[in-house]
Amino acid sequence: GRQDLITTAKQRVPKADFTCIDVQSTTEMSTLSPVDLVFCFGLLYHTENPWRVIHNLYPLTKKILFIESIVIPEDKPICWLVEEGKNETQGLTHHALIPSPTAIIKMLQIAQFPHIYEYTGKINHKDFLETPTKHKRRIVLIASQMQLKLKDLVPFPEIPTPKYNFNKQA
Repeated sequence: GRQDLITTAKQRVPKADFTCIDVQSTTEMSTLSPVDLVFCFGLLYHTENPWRVIHNLYPLTKKILFIESIVIPEDKPICWLVEEGKNETQGLTHHALIPSPTAIIKMLQIAQFPHIYEYTGKINHKDFLETPTKHKRRIVLIASQMQLKLKDLVPFPEIPTPKYNFNKQA
């Protein structure tokens, strides 16, 4: 979403091709060619529409999609609207929807990824660790077109899409 990031990336990896594109735009994303391996790290939780991003990543993913994201520590498939800091490391509008792990998994299922896994191996960073006083803040998921049987990958069953109960509790 930012040209300055493209400039930095080209300086770091001069032989690679980089494109500045709106990942929430189906039209723009449809101009990209499908590839075997897609990385979506540190992006989803900076967008206004993470579900649209996942839908747009599906046709690009021939084999495997890696997603790393900050998540809201809830079991329900929800997203939390946040105001991000107003600096160059945050989203383009400085507002975003941060999904729960279940929300991301359900979005991947709705997008029709047949196999979804959580990576449960050790990642030596405080945001990936659950402590007695702090929730785990980040998660790594793998969505795949084929079944994977690898150590530290835990498959997810189909998650039902809940309806909201508007009845007041007595």
